[in-house]
This record gives sequence, C-alpha cells and structure tokens, in this order.
Amino acid sequence: MGQCVNNKLTNYPNTKTPNKHEKTLSDMDETTVDSTYKLNICGSFRVVSPNGERLEVVSKKARAILAILALSPNLERQRGWLMDRLWGSREKCQAQASLRHELSTLRKIFGPPDTSPIEIRRDCVRLIKDRIHVDALEGDADGELLEGIDIVGEDGFEDWLRTARSATMQPAHRNPLLHRLSGAIAPCHTIKIGLQNVMTAPEDMRAATTGNILLGKITHFFMEFGGFEVVDLRGPDQNTAPCVIPDVYLQLFAQSNDLRVEISLNLLRSSDKSIIWSQVRHIPVTEQGNITDWSLANELSDQIFTKLAAQPEQFSTEPHLAAALAVQGINSMFSLTARNLDLSDKSFALACDLNESSSILAWRAYLGAHWMEEQDSCEREDILARTYEYAERALALDPYNGLTLSLLSFVSAFVFRDFEQATELIDRAHMVQSDHVMTHDAQALLLLYKGDLVAARKSAMKAAMLGRFLPHRYAFVTTLCMIDTLNGDYRSGIRNGNLALSLQPKNTGKYYPPTLRYLGACYAQMGQIGRARETFGQLARVEPHLSSAIIGTQEYPVPSAQAANVIGNSLLLCDL
Repeated sequence: MGQCVNNKLTNYPNTKTPNKHEKTLSDMDETTVDSTYKLNICGSFRVVSPNGERLEVVSKKARAILAILALSPNLERQRGWLMDRLWGSREKCQAQASLRHELSTLRKIFGPPDTSPIEIRRDCVRLIKDRIHVDALEGDADGELLEGIDIVGEDGFEDWLRTARSATMQPAHRNPLLHRLSGAIAPCHTIKIGLQNVMTAPEDMRAATTGNILLGKITHFFMEFGGFEVVDLRGPDQNTAPCVIPDVYLQLFAQSNDLRVEISLNLLRSSDKSIIWSQVRHIPVTEQGNITDWSLANELSDQIFTKLAAQPEQFSTEPHLAAALAVQGINSMFSLTARNLDLSDKSFALACDLNESSSILAWRAYLGAHWMEEQDSCEREDILARTYEYAERALALDPYNGLTLSLLSFVSAFVFRDFEQATELIDRAHMVQSDHVMTHDAQALLLLYKGDLVAARKSAMKAAMLGRFLPHRYAFVTTLCMIDTLNGDYRSGIRNGNLALSLQPKNTGKYYPPTLRYLGACYAQMGQIGRARETFGQLARVEPHLSSAIIGTQEYPVPSAQAANVIGNSLLLCDL
C-alpha cells in the first residue's frame, strides 16, 4: 500500500493556448477523416466504425460490457467489478474465463489497439473517450437502455441496469446521476444539514457554549463520513434566506441546571419544518463548567445518521439512497450472519455507483480485513488486489478525510503489514483533528501491533467509550481483550472477551473471530483448558484449518509476533 498516499495530480487537462504556428480545431481541413466509433446503447443496439460499417456485437454480455463502461466514471471499470455484475453467480475461475472470452471477442471486433476505442488492461477495462461517441452521453438517446437485454440470474447486473435506465430516461445535461455515471463534470450532490442558532437564555453562556460545541462535533462526524454538507446558518442574520437550502435543519435548545446542561435536539425537514427526529439529554459538567464526556455526540450523530439513511424516500434523490446503502454495508459487515460480507460488499458497491465518496471506498477497503479473517489462502491475492484498489481510490478522492485515514491505517497494518504506512496515515488523521471512534480504535490496534501496550490501552478505552452506543461496539471491547492478553492480564482478558461475546448479535451461529482467538488464549494461559478448547472449537468453525502450526504465518490474520506467540502457545496447551 506504499503508493496509495501518493496523491500528486498527474493528469492535468491540457489548457495550453495554441501559438500562431499551431493549428486550432477551427483551422482543420473540413475533409479531415472522422476516427470516432459510434455506440448506440439506447433503443436498438448498434456499433458503427469510423468508415460507417456496422459492427456485429452478438453476445448480450459483450453489449452489456460496452454499456457499463460507457456509463462508468471515466468510462472505466475494474475486471473484478465487471465479474461481480455479469458473472456474480459463477465461481471465480469461471467468471474470469468468461470475462476473458468476452473481452477477446471485443478486441477482435475493434481491431488494432492504436485505433480501437477499448483498452483492455490486466486489472481494468476502459473506453477511450476521444475514439467513441455514446448516444446516452450526448443527449441524443432514443429508446430504453439495452433494450431487450435480460441476463437471467445475475442480480448485480439487474440492479445496475435498473439504476442506469432510470438515469438515461432524461437528457444527460438534465440528469446529474447520468453525469456522475459517465464521469462527466457535475455538481457534487450531498445531503445538506443546516445549523440553526442554539436557543437558550441570553445570560446562560455555559449552555450556549456547550450547545455550539455539541453541534460542532455532530457536524464533524457527518463531514468525515462524506456525502453530507453542513450549511452553517448561525449568526445574527439567521432569518436571512440562505444561498443554499438545506435538506434538514438541526435545532438545539440548551439550559444550564446545576452541574449539567439540558439539551433538546430536533431534526427538521426543510420542506415543511416538521420534526422527524428528536432527543432530550443531559450533559454533565464540572464545577468549572468543563465537559469531560463527549460520547453523547457520537451517540446522537449515529442516531441522526441512521434516521437520514433509513428513510431516504422522505427527502429527494440518490445521495440519500447512497447514504442508506452505506449504513447497510457497515451494519452488514459487523452483523456476523452467514452472508454478511457478501451483503456488505454489494451495499457498498451500489452506494459507490450512486455517489462514490472517499469514506465509502475506505469502508470497502476495511471490509478486506474481514474477508482476510474468513477466506482461504487461495483467495488472498484477489482480496489484497481489491483492498489496495479501494484504498488508492479513497485517498485520491480525499487525502485528508479523518475517517478515511483512520480506516486505511488499520488496513495498512492488518492487511498489508505495513506499519510505517499505517503510522503515517493515523498521524494525518490526528493532524486533521479526527475524533472519530474508528480513529481511536485504529490507533489502539496499531500501537498493539507495535508493542506499545500502555498507549494502546488508552486509545482502546477512548474507542470503547465513544463507541458504546454503536451496534458494532463488540469490536472495540475485543480490542481491549487483545491488549489484556498481550499484557498478561488474563483475568481482564476473560472479562472483556466474554463482554464482547455478549454484545455480539444473537442467534447468528457465528462469532467475531478475534474475540474467540484472544479469549481462548486467556483461558489456556489461566489453565482453564476445557473452556479454551471450547472457545477454540467455535473459532475452528470459521477457521477449519486452525492449529498452532499456522499461527505466525503471513496468511494468518495476526500481525503481531507477540500475539502469534501467545495464541500459538495456547493452542499447543490445548493439543491443537
């Protein structure tokens, strides 16, 4: 992952003004040969060569590939993405062979690479913009996208086609979704959150200060996640009509009461000012008026985020749907159900199709760590390649997003074992003052891998406190169990390990592998061999090849040599 922080822009558009000796477009001879292919993907499918010859593309999936590329950002897609959409029901080796066959067919149809409108690389496929004219992108489409094309059994393709058909029903210049699908320059569509003045008694400065700090922390959460825009309307001229109309407003009432500040926070719909979410809470303060626990900000942020994402139909368009899909992806990732990782990946993919953002791509890379926990070694290279791709794209979109940097710091350490890269990324997250729960968890795990257990525990405690209201809070308690294990505090490790198990989703038939790994080690080191074997037995359902022999190998998901020694020794004590 060493290259993924290299964010220098290398593809600047050519803006040089021609000098008097150069020909401009208007100077060109009118008889210049047109070297552009024409691709009609709406109505009757048709490909026409520069000399006017109609080219026969018989295969439905070859036609689908051309349409997908034409409507993709920068006219480009990764091979893995195409396989997921068009051969998602097949085994990987079959999908790879089928894609190679279709690409070989297209290569033969379009001829030599120096004039072909399609470029086929080892990892991706793209259309060359200057060599092809696509009806759907030029406002002259006539008919339904991929009319008559039906690929039975491929839900991923049907989902994509449904979204794309909706986009192509309008001319491209009127449809921002189509602009984004094609990679054209279009305004960034976000969910806009308006901040109103904190309402309190004029002399109650403690309440006003507390309320404004709370609003700042909540809005920082949304800005880090991506897909949201904060419209700050606070100030003496709040009643003046804003230049940007928010989708929702945050309204906060605050009042000091002894050693606490009572707050009432409302989320209002912009269209009719109706309250769609509301909470009344108390924030404890010291005698000096200082607030020592801001975990409430994370709890409220998560509730507002879930409300906005869970009911996208109450607002406007696809940004809300993208946010909903992102939440589904995160929840599925940590749900510990049989197909949770597949469902998570599909949710993230659909969210990126609608509104690709740095943080959603970073979550997709983070998902790679969960894949590494469960997949056989034969899948390792594919997981590494996909994870690297998502990490690169995430940083290219926003190299200073605190959540992105935090998630990718963990990915660098856990997936790629690049602790230097991980340290650089987490340092940048702190530089932009990220206080996200994932920042503290990533910091704790990185310090654990590097052997600084005292500092690791401090960060882990912060993450556990901030994340105690999140559905995946068991992961933060598991980090504490891991630190206890390496510290030799096996009693605390057993306590935190069992707490983490109690916080995990019930009746899924599946447990979080790191919890079992370190809890089993604690039992073994305490001499409770029966419980250790039982715990490792549950782990073996996820890791059927579990044994002391594989601990410490590059493939086993334990980046710390100290952790590998403790777990390996514990398995030996259990005769495993």
